[in-house]
Amino acid sequence: MGVAQRIAFLFFLGFQCMYSQRPPLHLYPETRLSQQDSIRLVNLKGQYALNQADQNELNELGVLLINAQQFKQALEVYEVLCEKVPNLFEYQFRKGAAAGYVLGTVPQFRAFPYLSSLKSGFEQAVQLNPKSIAAKRALMSVYVDLPKLFGGDLKKAEQICASIEQTSSLEGALAYVWYASKTNQIELAQKYMQLAFDAQNKEFVINDSRYEFAIISWLYKGDLELAQKYFKAFTQHAQNGDLYPAVFAQYRIAEIESLFDQKTKNHLYDKQKIEKQFPEIKSFLLSFDPISSLINNVP
Repeated sequence: MGVAQRIAFLFFLGFQCMYSQRPPLHLYPETRLSQQDSIRLVNLKGQYALNQADQNELNELGVLLINAQQFKQALEVYEVLCEKVPNLFEYQFRKGAAAGYVLGTVPQFRAFPYLSSLKSGFEQAVQLNPKSIAAKRALMSVYVDLPKLFGGDLKKAEQICASIEQTSSLEGALAYVWYASKTNQIELAQKYMQLAFDAQNKEFVINDSRYEFAIISWLYKGDLELAQKYFKAFTQHAQNGDLYPAVFAQYRIAEIESLFDQKTKNHLYDKQKIEKQFPEIKSFLLSFDPISSLINNVP
């Protein structure tokens, strides 16, 4: 192996260690297509194979493929759509999302080919719709989680936080908290946790923010009732596209309920039952809930 190859290999090992994926797919509810949608999916696949699907049919195919958890095929479809119609936010966002799903299902040593679609999809989505907080949060996570060699950029990530703050002070504060937690900037996180908690307007744009606000309310401010309220709100709005799986909030609610009254059996969620279904739930929370990890490690 030559010097250049060895250097590239070492960089690739660094990527393997540093790239952070979404929580494992099995933590999210399994999606099942209806019989009608399954038939439609087969028909659209046939049209696609024969190059007979129009733009709307390709988009429908992409959505069905994502719902069927056939993520690589979905990404292929949105790559085609973005080539045909590059200036449509929906297609670019779904391209980035499909790439993110693929990255959550492949071994890390096979992840490299999908990074370009992940990054370019969300970058184009933000350019096409600068007001989309969901797209900005997705792009921010890309810039934070990827090493610089592969497109990571902490300066750009922090700029996105400031941009979100201009649209929504609450969402901006929570974006800063997530960013500061991932980069271990304790003082910055504390500043924006307080700003988020004090925000008068508690209208959330993205569902993940409800979870993050609940974590801050509980672990940083000690307000169990407020935390429970927003954990419940998160579960009510939960979708498989959320960063945090609903079971994270359900487990947190079970923990809070046990603190309220350890004797009552009228709990909304059973902590032991969740632990039995997901034996690694505690380690998953440590790995994929950076805000709670930072708060728990504050001196």
